[in-house]
Amino acid sequence: MIPDSLNYSLIFLGLIKIFFPSDTLNFEYDMVNSFIGGMIGFFIIFLIIYLYKRYKNIEAMGLGDAKFLAAVGLFFGWKSNHWLI
Repeated sequence: MIPDSLNYSLIFLGLIKIFFPSDTLNFEYDMVNSFIGGMIGFFIIFLIIYLYKRYKNIEAMGLGDAKFLAAVGLFFGWKSNHWLI
């Protein structure tokens, strides 16, 4: 279980990172790239949750994972490859 306080704190920090980039961080500074990353991160897990619930008629996971991936997407963007270096 991922607490909402952690998820919302990370999303808030990701939004701050977008609007106030720092030269000391190794993150992508493109605002649109980060927003798209947040949306893709959320909707990939949301789609898995939705499809599983629709076909199996049971809830397998909550939205905490989707919110957490939205925060990760905000930090790294949708085409970030800094972790490969």
